[in-house]
Amino acid sequence: MARLLASGARPEAVLFITIADQDDRLQLIGSGTDGERLSALAEGLSSRGVRASVQRSASSPLDQIAAELFGDFAGECIELRLAANFEEPGYSGIGQALSDWREKGTLLVCLDRVDGGQRLKSLYDSSWLDLMSSWIEQYHWRQAVKGLDVAASVVQSRASTVCLLQAALGLAGMRLPERLLGYDLDDAGRALLGFGWMT
Repeated sequence: MARLLASGARPEAVLFITIADQDDRLQLIGSGTDGERLSALAEGLSSRGVRASVQRSASSPLDQIAAELFGDFAGECIELRLAANFEEPGYSGIGQALSDWREKGTLLVCLDRVDGGQRLKSLYDSSWLDLMSSWIEQYHWRQAVKGLDVAASVVQSRASTVCLLQAALGLAGMRLPERLLGYDLDDAGRALLGFGWMT
């Protein structure tokens, strides 16, 4: 992952966006932090009408993933746990609300936990790009008819992978991904696979 960043660049913080297994509240969880960035994230979301509970912990399982991605990562590790039933402003809206944090030295990673036995379509399957393209078209259509009395009928899937994909599209400014990423983490078959945006 580090090779995708500008030469010598290291993020000051990594914000992992995940989906809560059962909890219906948005949660911001910070580890290795004095709480300043955590509070600023909570305030930024709140200003857009999104309330998240905030908690600090001494460590997080995501600290290990950050270390595997960047070697000896000494920055802040923050997790935004999205509710599985989140409605307005929707998952892509959350992504758009967070997109300006990239300029603040924060790497934004939408992370879905998938059991090794679970069968998902390959990232090379064109249906993923077709799905994202349809969301982008819906987004532009809603922007074009904003202010008109038109109800958008969007079928919302609750699968965590689809929800996080919507958040990632929002983070990227509703643009299709530019890269496919894949990394083996260990000999036990654990791996990171995903889409990437270079801006």
